[in-house]
This record gives sequence, C-alpha cells and structure tokens, in this order.
Amino acid sequence: MTYSPLSEAARGATHESEAESAGFLNVGGEQLYYVLHAAGGAAPERAPRVLLVGPFASDRSHMYIGWVRWARYLASSGFEVMRFDGRGTGESSGQQAEVSFSTWLEDVEACVKWLDARGTRPLTIHGMGGAALMAAKAFRRGLGDSLLLWAPPDSGRDLLMGLLRRRLASDMALGASKPGGRDAYIALLESGKSIEVDGFEWSPALWRESAEYTLMLPDAAESGRPRPHKTVAADVGVSRLYAGERQGAPQRGKAVAKRHPLNPDMSDFFAGNVAWIRESLAMACERERRL
Repeated sequence: MTYSPLSEAARGATHESEAESAGFLNVGGEQLYYVLHAAGGAAPERAPRVLLVGPFASDRSHMYIGWVRWARYLASSGFEVMRFDGRGTGESSGQQAEVSFSTWLEDVEACVKWLDARGTRPLTIHGMGGAALMAAKAFRRGLGDSLLLWAPPDSGRDLLMGLLRRRLASDMALGASKPGGRDAYIALLESGKSIEVDGFEWSPALWRESAEYTLMLPDAAESGRPRPHKTVAADVGVSRLYAGERQGAPQRGKAVAKRHPLNPDMSDFFAGNVAWIRESLAMACERERRL
C-alpha cells in the first residue's frame, strides 16, 4: 500500500509500492517499537530521512491516526521515515512508573544511532507537542541536520500542568473531584507517590524532570555549523491532527462543542511542512560543504 501526496486530499487512495516494516530496538533492556516507512520513488541509499518524535504518552491515542498519515505522506514524498513509541508507551515495553523525560530522550538518541548505522544521509528530527522537548534537546546535542517542532510547550512542567487541568476537568465531570484539587495531586507527586492522568501513570521522577526540560533551541554559533529549525504553533493545522478535536459551534440556540472529522484533509498543511524540510536539509548540506 502507499500513501501519496495526491491521495491525501482523497483521504486514503492507495497504491501497491510502499513498504512499511515494524520491529523492535533493544534500549535499556526494554523493547522499543518502531515502524520504518520506505521512501517512495527514491533510491533507499539516497533518500533523506525524518525521525518522528511524538506524540506525548497520554496523547498517543488521540494523535495516532494523524501521526501515521503524516509519516505516510512524508514517505510518499521521497523521505525514509521512522516513527516509534517511547518506552512505557504504546507498543514498546517498559513500566509507565519507571519512565520519564530522560528515558524518552535516550529513546530518541537510540533511534538516531540506529538510522545512522544504515547510512549517513540528511536527517530531520520532528517533534510534536510534549515530545518536541526531547526532539529539541537531542538536536541541541548535535543530532540531526534540521529540526521541525509542532506545538511545543515552553517546558515539561507547563505540559504536565495542562494535562493535570484535563484530569481535574474529568474528575469534575464524573463527580469525583479530589479535595484540594490540583495542589493535592502535586503534593502526592512531590511526596514520592505516582498518580494516573489520562490513563498514564506519572511517576515522581517524571514530575521532577518536567521542570528541567525547557524548550531551548541552538544557534549556529554553538555548534559551528548550520542548524536550521522551525517551530509551528498550535494553530489550526496542528490541532486538526488531534482526532476529535473540539471546537465551538452553535446548536439549538447555544454554543456547544463539536468535533473535527476523524480524517480531515491535511494536504496544504502537510505540503508546506514537506517543502520546509526539503529546503532546510538542502541548506544544511550546502553550508556543510562550504565549511
């Protein structure tokens, strides 16, 4: 099956030329699940690569459809694409209570190392949402040739506070509000206890590290070589990837929430980001040759 730019508008037309292979990497004694999308219409040994980092643990179920569509669009545009589930999430092994931001950063680095072992070709690291923090940190350490971020939070703590608000709203809707509200959950974490948010177990280590992971982008002076990077805010394009994203709409005389289609047309948004990735990798390669 294939997923081409032309079929994006049609939301699903396919061909029989695309290859997607799944496997596991041994990372820290656990099994890291990945899917490799072969580049369509390009020689494997020459195709530029994109490593997809995201979405964050508790957002995976909401973002999975859009994330796979993006991976297939990239592959059909001539990129070799790797996506993966961080340890303790999705199809990867590992206990939720034992993983944190540093764990997932190690996963990003392991994937880059694995890709590099397949041949040195230009690589874009792309992170979305909370996972953008790990993508940016890996890039700052010198990994990858360009960096694309979609809707990154300012810090891990900001990310968790937003998710915690979602947990509080759920508690209220179910009539199970905890005395003390947000502060009570924070107190549990800071006392060394785990809590559950959106089906994912937050460990005290995750909470502690969240304050240390802030969004910091490098400049060329730090590494001595060009480091193209781009940040896309949580605009309409990014939010449409969120399956069932709610937006206000009038119904029966009042504003209520409705959901986007499960499979909205993302052609323009995807095409614009592919164009930037091409330009950024060409820029990085050209300047690298001149150094």
